[in-house]
Amino acid sequence: APRGEQLDYLQRQIRAARALGFPLIRVQPSEVVLTDLVSYAEKHDVKMVIEIHAPMSIETIEPLIERVEAVDSLYLGFAPDTGMFSRTVADVAVTGYLRRGVPAEIADLILQRWQEHTPEGELREEVAAMGGGELAQQFASESTLFWGHSEPTALHRIMPLIRHVHGKFYNSRADGTDSAVRFDEVIDVLVAGGYDGSISFEYDGFLWNPDDAASDQIRRLHAATLTQLDSMEA
Repeated sequence: APRGEQLDYLQRQIRAARALGFPLIRVQPSEVVLTDLVSYAEKHDVKMVIEIHAPMSIETIEPLIERVEAVDSLYLGFAPDTGMFSRTVADVAVTGYLRRGVPAEIADLILQRWQEHTPEGELREEVAAMGGGELAQQFASESTLFWGHSEPTALHRIMPLIRHVHGKFYNSRADGTDSAVRFDEVIDVLVAGGYDGSISFEYDGFLWNPDDAASDQIRRLHAATLTQLDSMEA
């Protein structure tokens, strides 16, 4: 969109957020955001956050980090999504695709290739060579888009720039840990780095298992996170 159109649209979003009592809005990195809107956001007391979401990683966006640092405003920063700090593909997704007919050997290949950081295009070619149909191809693509390989310690690089955290998770187990996301490690790093902002719990397991109650999932992870925080203060 033309620069003037972007500016008008985002100014309206900032005014709407202010009117509704929202302290921040999510924006895409652009010259309008990085150069034209900060003073307007400051005037209306609404922070602008750029989400860092898999397949992006903190380690691969250094030029953008430097641009945000140069702006040097509390009203522009980042909202890391914890899905990029994964140890594997979520079990709920694997089970869901197996239930829908993706062959086990293709699912195993996708999991192995995730650990090897295989690019999406190359993975899709391998899946096709094994006879994988549309559903298997979808699983292959999702494996590279939902679960990232960033290290939780990379948060230290952007700690002064974090304005919010999207607490993405997929399957909170009985002990409160997630099957894929290194959530407890993320909490450790955020606390060590002095982060004192908010975390919004974002449950995405419903994409593959709509029968599991999101409220129960959020309640388990919330309780586990509070227990972890209490133990760190003891």
